[in-house]
Amino acid sequence: MIRKVTCDDIPAIAELYREQFREMSKLIPDFIKEGDQSVEFLEKTISNDDSDILVYENDGIVVGFILLQTKMQ
Repeated sequence: MIRKVTCDDIPAIAELYREQFREMSKLIPDFIKEGDQSVEFLEKTISNDDSDILVYENDGIVVGFILLQTKMQ
């Protein structure tokens, strides 16, 4: 099921970011290092009117997400 993010999803999204950074650091280690996405960034993104996060749930577990932002000119 795809739905709009809630603040309760932050731990799951943070873990998905961690996995993404870990895998990307293996592919392009000169540019990407393992790390965490800050909780503050996720909280601001959720509350910002110029962005949205949609999550994909499978059996009640968040297994994916997409972050959409309006580009400011």
